[in-house]
Amino acid sequence: FRAILYYSKVKDYSDVPWYSCDLQTTDIDLLYKPQDPRTLVVDSIMADLDYAVHNMKDSYSTTVIYRNVALAIQARIALHEGTFRKYHPELNLADGDRFLEIAVEACQKIIQSGTYSLSEKTVNDLPPYQSLFCSTELTQNPEMILVGDYDKALGRMHNAQAQFDYNTGLSRDLMEDYLVVENGQTKPFHEITGYEIKTYNEVFNNRDPRMEQTFMKEKKVIDYTRTYRRIEADKKKCILYIVILLLLGFLLMWTQIDDLTRWILFYKRTPKENKCQSL
Repeated sequence: FRAILYYSKVKDYSDVPWYSCDLQTTDIDLLYKPQDPRTLVVDSIMADLDYAVHNMKDSYSTTVIYRNVALAIQARIALHEGTFRKYHPELNLADGDRFLEIAVEACQKIIQSGTYSLSEKTVNDLPPYQSLFCSTELTQNPEMILVGDYDKALGRMHNAQAQFDYNTGLSRDLMEDYLVVENGQTKPFHEITGYEIKTYNEVFNNRDPRMEQTFMKEKKVIDYTRTYRRIEADKKKCILYIVILLLLGFLLMWTQIDDLTRWILFYKRTPKENKCQSL
């Protein structure tokens, strides 16, 4: 996890201070030391991952970390670093291929383990790929290397509802990354004539089918909007009914209080000899 944490900082800042030991509040010089170069930090991260790969147990679980999880993290970080160095010449780091080779080797070891396979499981009649992102249970899915096993009863909850709502969305850059498929051949979206002026629904034509399983088409957005409006209308009706019930309850209570008050006044004003007769 130190490798994951440090590489997230590398992606944000490139050069960051590297610490290979626990810090104490008295380590003033270390706490205020300058940034270390990206090369030193990334090589240290890869050393951490190498140690994990060679020393972790070789077993299988989607919720416990074993060697294949370390290999997957190593592949992901090496792939990002290799491509980043390759396509950012301003870094003056020409060894991107070294990391790409590490990524390939790590992936080959995972594949050769024979532990995983592409999922064919479906949820609510959704395609298998889309089902991966609409499932509440992935621990038994053959495509999963490591999952967060959330359980409300155990107090282990996520914040997906706060990350994926009407305030957030996917970028056009991501949409354009999905390839166009025509006559059994693929090509980049920007090679299509007039790709810049296609309507929202037109960009879905002849695309990698995973795109429609990731982005909503306009019709689906309209359907959800109508559903939202209907829910809002129902909420207003519920509020109105609650207000009416409260008013009726208040009137009933007031009537009972008024009757009780009249009875008390009558009781106090009636002579003792007539109270029994009155009651």
